[in-house]
Amino acid sequence: MWIIVGGFVNFLVFTVIYIAIGGDARNGFVGEDVRTGQIYYLIHTRLDAPPRNVSWGWFLYSHIHGLSIGITAAAVLLAMLTLLKDHFVGVLKESGRVVIHAAVTFILLIVIVTTILVHLDFRYSRTHPRPVTNTDGVIQELRGGQLPAAHPPPGSQADER
Repeated sequence: MWIIVGGFVNFLVFTVIYIAIGGDARNGFVGEDVRTGQIYYLIHTRLDAPPRNVSWGWFLYSHIHGLSIGITAAAVLLAMLTLLKDHFVGVLKESGRVVIHAAVTFILLIVIVTTILVHLDFRYSRTHPRPVTNTDGVIQELRGGQLPAAHPPPGSQADER
């Protein structure tokens, strides 16, 4: 029972912090300014809003807490299966045990694989930052490595005006 309550509290804390910092690391990315080489840890909640720069500490915390949500959800499901185990076995007899074992195996497999994949993606983003530009405090991701039209590359004819 305490695992279920703990899972709810974990999700509630994650939601409050998600709102407070404006997103999470899973929906963000690491960016490197093409002009200065500065690294940014960017998060965002909506595609129509510019990403928000946060410290490395918040970005890492958000990633770890995001991973904990999947693990906690699995723990809650396993706790609920444990609570319902006797009901399944009573109703389905021997096949109830098979259903429980299959569900536990499926939940564990999915959580292990997704946790590994999300963490590998996070590690990749740290070593391969996306190109961005910071103009007047607004950080924009560069698509195709091109600077926005309003901001010509340094040293171009448009830049010399």
